[in-house]
Amino acid sequence: MEKRISQVSADEKILTWIYLDNKGQNTQSYYGNPTSVVSERSLKRRAKLKSPNTLIDNSDIPVNNTYLRNLENLGIKIKRKSKWLNAVSAYVTKTELQKIKNLSSVNKLSTVKSFKRKKEILPIETNILQKQNVPTSINVHTYDYGPSLTQNEVMKIADVHDQGYTGNGILICLMDSGFDKVSTHEVFSTMNIVAAYDFVNNDNDVENGTGQGEGSHGTGTLSLIGGFKEGQLVGTAFGADYILAKTENTVGENQVEEDNWIAAAEWADSIGADIFSTSLGYFDFDGTVYDYTYEDMNGNTAAITIAADLAVGKGIVVFNSAGNNGGNLNYDKINAPADGDSVIAIGAVNASKIRASFSSVGPTYDGRIKPDLMAMGSGTYAAGNGSNSSYRSNFDGTSASCPIAAGVAALMLEKDYSLTPIAIREILKNTAYRTTAPNNLYGWGVIDALAAMNEIPSVVAQLKVNLEGAFDSFNGEMLTELNGLIPLTSPYSEDSRTLQYMPNDIVDWILVELRSTLNSSAITSHSALLHRDGRIVADDGMASTIRLLADPGNYYIVIKHRNHLPIISPNAVLLTKD
Repeated sequence: MEKRISQVSADEKILTWIYLDNKGQNTQSYYGNPTSVVSERSLKRRAKLKSPNTLIDNSDIPVNNTYLRNLENLGIKIKRKSKWLNAVSAYVTKTELQKIKNLSSVNKLSTVKSFKRKKEILPIETNILQKQNVPTSINVHTYDYGPSLTQNEVMKIADVHDQGYTGNGILICLMDSGFDKVSTHEVFSTMNIVAAYDFVNNDNDVENGTGQGEGSHGTGTLSLIGGFKEGQLVGTAFGADYILAKTENTVGENQVEEDNWIAAAEWADSIGADIFSTSLGYFDFDGTVYDYTYEDMNGNTAAITIAADLAVGKGIVVFNSAGNNGGNLNYDKINAPADGDSVIAIGAVNASKIRASFSSVGPTYDGRIKPDLMAMGSGTYAAGNGSNSSYRSNFDGTSASCPIAAGVAALMLEKDYSLTPIAIREILKNTAYRTTAPNNLYGWGVIDALAAMNEIPSVVAQLKVNLEGAFDSFNGEMLTELNGLIPLTSPYSEDSRTLQYMPNDIVDWILVELRSTLNSSAITSHSALLHRDGRIVADDGMASTIRLLADPGNYYIVIKHRNHLPIISPNAVLLTKD
């Protein structure tokens, strides 16, 4: 900080982190009312790794208003507030810095670090009438992937889609340079966007605008994880819900400040995001005091890294691109926040699972292996913003591999929402291609989505039940007159999932529980659909095999319906993985 001060004139403003000493004295009211600072969804996510009385902590308490007023009384215009860091960012002069230092509520000062974004050379877009060389598969899949088949088969994502997993019920936040044509492009027509905000211009428009730069980068990354247009592009987790945060302006080589990312992270956490996917790896260092150095890549120095690790501690799975510095002779290592101990840094490979030469390498400055994992990021097929039906056949970079990898975590959480961020990371590492020989080029290897899903404990069951009242003895089936009134969201809080549509011939939602004894509490619970013929079926309304999250063994099976008494199997039933 002192070095930066010495380099500026008296009236030049420096973007500064002002760290405050504490949160003040009147904080107990927040602990008694956690939803005053975060949503119920955020609390539910945190409950996976926190006890009921510690779901929020001091980092969730807002910055003290009295301290803010003290700064404003000095003429300081606050840019961003961070409750996680207990700090604010502001543009201040040398004279103002001295006044700020004299405040008893101020703990320390530092510069807000920024990254200079290189101008990208993006591949030429084509529309759907011009596509060529569509890959073919020897396998028969549920969906027609079109030109996106390769990226979905290399990591066995298509095989997981075949099992019915699409990320349903999982909330993913993407932070990028803008998401042009997100409201009009065909690949986003079925996407459910829960919230969107532009942290550069402070409005709700995350698409392109005058003087705001090209937002096609976010269009591409979002399509890779959440896009869906059969025969053209199928994203990894197209069934998930999305939060979109525009955190950078791409005009020229504008500086991109880390305080925007931190503000977006806190906002998304409060809404209840389960996963962060950030393609920050395309920034590079230019050697100014506004930049971090390799010595700072130790997991504990960069403010953005500290915030990313805090997010993981709150139950959020944080994915970050490793960066595209691999061919840089001056600096080929990862960038913040990919250096975070709990952040999953994603490098890039091609369709042959060979590392792309541009993919940044490790180790971190303190010697840890990075990247953590690899995903396809060379030769990927993504949406473009040239028109509402344009695509790019070579959307390359760790910017591409990161969202594809993050989508796999959404598939895993759909199968077992109780998985913690660290559990997901370890499963992905243990099942990756090359996992026996981790190194600083590949990390633990290329993600294998199918192997990761199979690593999650589960058993299968085929069940049948008829509900009294709905059963029609004349035709031997249950009535479905109320099918059009069945809610798309399961009414059972134990496993509340939302469908995109209600299949035909469904009577209602039911809840299946497994117990170790007749009178014990449920080991696992699963919402499913009751078919008119009595079969308990999966979300597609047809598959009569349902998967329950438990180790193989003997269980009492309990079937619950909201208008009937529970039905319990008289004896324990042996359930296996297949």
